[in-house]
Amino acid sequence: MKHLILLFSFCLTLSSFAQEAPYDFFSKTAEGSNVKTITQFQHSEESSEKVKTSELKLNEEGQLVSVEDYQYPVGSDKPIILRQEMKYDQEGRRVATYVEVVNLGTFIDSMIYNDQNELIKKQIIEDGEVLQTLDYSEKLEKKEFDENGNLVKFTNKNRDYTTYTYNSDDQLTEEFHFKDGKELMKHSYRYDEKGFLASMETLLYNEKATKDLFTYSFAYEEF
Repeated sequence: MKHLILLFSFCLTLSSFAQEAPYDFFSKTAEGSNVKTITQFQHSEESSEKVKTSELKLNEEGQLVSVEDYQYPVGSDKPIILRQEMKYDQEGRRVATYVEVVNLGTFIDSMIYNDQNELIKKQIIEDGEVLQTLDYSEKLEKKEFDENGNLVKFTNKNRDYTTYTYNSDDQLTEEFHFKDGKELMKHSYRYDEKGFLASMETLLYNEKATKDLFTYSFAYEEF
């Protein structure tokens, strides 16, 4: 059961109130380029040191095909590595993500679409057993867009919501997550001269009504 708790914790992190998982957003900022690898680093507030927190790989079509996520609960020399491998069908839709916590376990996040290419169901599968089914067919989520077609508010079925702010180039600059009417998390994004995501700051509001700040940077490698 221990590995299942870890796996589900990760799954819930990705299944945030937002429209897409963070890794998908990171890779989309490099769309139309020749990027094959994106590496994310977390910066320390106490020093100039940084640690590698994730590595994303894209294919030549620009699709995100794998992610390695690094956590350091017992020190920088003993990371827990979580690997994801994405599978697509002939129409370019992601149909499965294989998630492995090294030395602990593996599960599959399976995605099912209707004839209109709309995601209607997700299934979490381990050892051939469906552990959880998420039904999106009832359209309980709500999306609001600006005049340029940018998503500005996403509300889930629990009425928790996320708001989005963009710059004049339609690049996402701020993302606010609200739960039970209270601000839970804020992401701030900055871009380089190529339009790639250069840095991200994350503010987490904890139970003591204080804020925890996390700062990240990104490096890119081309084919």
